[in-house]
Amino acid sequence: MQDDRALSPGSASVATFAGPHIRSLAAVLDRVRDSLSNHLLGAEGYAALAAVASSLPEEITTFWGLECRLGDQAARADLLLETRRDSRGQELLAGGSQLDPLCRASPTWAAVRRFSRAWSEAERPFAPFVRNLWLEFDTAATASREAARQALLSPCVFLGPSPGNLAAAELAGLLADALPLLHPTGSPVDLAPLSRMPLAGGCLFQVGLMLSRSDLGCRLCFRDLSLDDVPAWLTSGGWRGDEPSLRRVVRTLAPLTRSVAVDLSVSAAGLDERIGLECYMEWLKDDPQQWVPLLDQLEAERLLLPAKREGLLAFPGVTPFAREERHSAGVTYTNLFRRIHHLKLTVGAAGIEQAKAYLALSRPALRWTEAESRSGWFVE
Repeated sequence: MQDDRALSPGSASVATFAGPHIRSLAAVLDRVRDSLSNHLLGAEGYAALAAVASSLPEEITTFWGLECRLGDQAARADLLLETRRDSRGQELLAGGSQLDPLCRASPTWAAVRRFSRAWSEAERPFAPFVRNLWLEFDTAATASREAARQALLSPCVFLGPSPGNLAAAELAGLLADALPLLHPTGSPVDLAPLSRMPLAGGCLFQVGLMLSRSDLGCRLCFRDLSLDDVPAWLTSGGWRGDEPSLRRVVRTLAPLTRSVAVDLSVSAAGLDERIGLECYMEWLKDDPQQWVPLLDQLEAERLLLPAKREGLLAFPGVTPFAREERHSAGVTYTNLFRRIHHLKLTVGAAGIEQAKAYLALSRPALRWTEAESRSGWFVE
């Protein structure tokens, strides 16, 4: 029988996936709870995040974050986490670990394990060309324990090809080898839209399988593009969206951002006419005021609630770890860095339709045992 009891701020794990003596990602999330405005993440939204994070070991990632919808009254967020090549997180995904119960319970997690094992094999052609793997959990829509369980069991999965001068055919071949491993049924992924997108001047940096969505679509994310060139670049690749509307958006955004990335959604119906524009500022610049001009524009267009703007600008900073929290599995953590990573704008025929903020939590570490240090002293 399904458990439809609503999540509450005191709710813990949605299942017994994490053992009682395993420190979970929820413990790290709790360290930044006071830095998150109630307008960005309320008690129910936090409970949904914690319900999923409590079943994930903290070592699975050192770089993760939250996705917040800036125009919605609901104070909820999705959870995203990165696992890098040759990291402890990759080992946990690939081998016997605290994640074993999840891999037995979920076809998606079983596929992630299958991929991670192949990713660890030097003889697999794609292995050196995949730098990271992202898991995205739809916790913003979670309102019951059963919904939280489903969000945990069915994440969207993204892989990140390494930057490089790969020919389109070579890149497509590597992805054709890698992506079916990530699909729960092992099904091939339609890469025809990628073959139509000219890569000159741009770089494919993420390919996503939207496994939590009903259409099981694919997401293609490109960076290193000039914003002014994006409309013509899309059209040349077969995009049939509203180019004049996109050009108006581009003229507005050009002076307000440092760089952009373009997200394209592909489904059985083809290339979606709506696109995503990821807006970036200076990553190493800690001053959140650099975001103010763009936030002013979004607020003027009624895409950003004033209370969420206030919470967003107050989020960046540094959270120090207590002494007992600093050491784990041969590494030492010092601080948890909080940043605004980027804003994502969904653009359609009417212009910008939605704005989201991606909040980054970075927890770099130093390895302090000889065996661990063979992989490098610094853990990103």
